[in-house]
Amino acid sequence: MSAAHDVYAYTAPAQLAQRIAELEHDCLVMALRLCGESPLTFAPETAAVMDKWRPRCEEELGTAEPRICATCNGSGEGLHDGTRCHDCHGWGIEREREAA
Repeated sequence: MSAAHDVYAYTAPAQLAQRIAELEHDCLVMALRLCGESPLTFAPETAAVMDKWRPRCEEELGTAEPRICATCNGSGEGLHDGTRCHDCHGWGIEREREAA
């Protein structure tokens, strides 16, 4: 076992959660920087990582394509004629639910 693993073996869960959050933030910063670069210039390893992080970057930048509603498959239609989808309320895309 490496010395790095020994350090984390005795770290409290709250400290580990904070460390993971910091690492995710650092990764997002780096991915956001790479989003402005041409994917044609990426090494295969970098391209694979950016495939994972691009949706998150697009969310942060506000450029993400809306996701199709899985319930109505994007039609906005409900189960019966003339009704709207109960999940997306006829929009056809996923929307954040309003607080009740």
